[in-house]
Amino acid sequence: MGPEIVDYLLYEKEDNGVLWIKFNRPEKMNALFGTAEELGTVAKVGEYMRAGDDDPDVRVIVLTGVGRGFCSGADLKSRAS
Repeated sequence: MGPEIVDYLLYEKEDNGVLWIKFNRPEKMNALFGTAEELGTVAKVGEYMRAGDDDPDVRVIVLTGVGRGFCSGADLKSRAS
């Protein structure tokens, strides 16, 4: 059992104990958005990492991005709205 899944962040656990957490906003270069209260990207990464840490089958957690960029930083357009 893992955390609640969202479309902007992937949680993929392999049988060999590798947990992949992937930023999934390639059209925005995987920019971060939202606040902790809104369960934005950073809050969800923390939730996913805690879930992986609590799972005895997970040996390593890999944080990466979908597409050509890992993460471009904060999504300033979403913060302005």
